[in-house]
Amino acid sequence: MTNQFSNNDLYLKSTGPVTSNNPTSGVGYAAGAGSAITQASFTLSGVAVADSVGNCTCTAPATNLTVGMAIAVTGSLTGTETGISTSTTYYIIATNGSTTFQLSASRGGAAITTTAGTTTGLTFTINGSSTSSTGVYCNTVSGQITTVALTTAAGAEEVFVVNNSSVLATDVIVVTTTYAGAGTPAVTTYNLANGSFKVVITNLNASTALNAAMTINFAVVRVAIS
Repeated sequence: MTNQFSNNDLYLKSTGPVTSNNPTSGVGYAAGAGSAITQASFTLSGVAVADSVGNCTCTAPATNLTVGMAIAVTGSLTGTETGISTSTTYYIIATNGSTTFQLSASRGGAAITTTAGTTTGLTFTINGSSTSSTGVYCNTVSGQITTVALTTAAGAEEVFVVNNSSVLATDVIVVTTTYAGAGTPAVTTYNLANGSFKVVITNLNASTALNAAMTINFAVVRVAIS
């Protein structure tokens, strides 16, 4: 058998995707643990205050806690903690993702002053006013977002922001979706910036509205810009 390649031929061997172990540099798919988040509201249980600077503990919820999430506090306190006010929205400024979080009166602000104790009588609700346009917070380089039940009309679209400290304006966001409802959804991203990007859900169906929640998987791809 004759050799099909001369010495002057150039051919490439595929070696699979390039990976980067550092989500802030390098080229290729940024490595890192993903995070599952949701637009839908959910309630934290077993909340107690641990110290004087807003650190709290709770029972691990089914959805990850992330920095930036809003927590609406309602109810009437009958417990022993005195620093958290009812009918107030606080923001997570630090968390281990499940059983601990620290509160601030503003997103990214200083910790509130608290007293260690119980929060009996108070309800802590994450994303208390969720709609399909509610922004989400996920600081990992990959993740899974579950939307609220969509009601997007035929030919219409929904837009929400993904706030993510791992994202650079020069990255590429790859998205895939799972959806089992009516209508014909298409998902794209735009307005990529340092720290955020927007997700657009468009209903391509000309006559039927969307009527179910959607799961959106995303990955941040770090690319070289010359």
